[in-house]
Amino acid sequence: MISSDANVKKIVSLIEDSKGWAELKSEKTRLDVLHKLVYIVGTLFFVIVLLLILMLVLVCFSIAAAYSLEDVVGSKTAGFLLVGACYVLLLILAYATREMWLFTPLTRLFSELAPNELKKKSDSMQTDIVAKETSLKKNWDSLVNEEPVVLSPTKRVMSWVTNSSYIIDGAILGWKLYKIFGKKKKFF
Repeated sequence: MISSDANVKKIVSLIEDSKGWAELKSEKTRLDVLHKLVYIVGTLFFVIVLLLILMLVLVCFSIAAAYSLEDVVGSKTAGFLLVGACYVLLLILAYATREMWLFTPLTRLFSELAPNELKKKSDSMQTDIVAKETSLKKNWDSLVNEEPVVLSPTKRVMSWVTNSSYIIDGAILGWKLYKIFGKKKKFF
């Protein structure tokens, strides 16, 4: 009978294993999000620092180029305007090719990055999750799988009687589970 103490223990074990599995899955998901976030923020900070340094270098070179163009064009203003026009052309070119040199490499970078410690812990948790899933499957199969029933006319009548006893047995099981889990905390 399904409400036997052994089956109740199996169901309780199944519920407890399910809770542990759900906790492991949520923790693994949190770690996966965390390791992606760490690299995104770290890479973003690194890129910002590099861009600031590059801007300072470009300002110095731009001023030097504008003063050197003064001798060629005859005016400081014209030299600075030529350097500015070069930057506008460079900006238009960069915008036109942004998919190729910006979005594709960044997508590849963020999808392949994985911090070592978080990755190892995530892999370890994945192993635990697989073990929990195997345990859950084993418990469920031992609880649910029964021998096939051959139904002759006499056995059909016996099956009706047996099914009626199963309904009563299920109600008893429900009561036992309520007594075990209902007192600990309310689900709804």
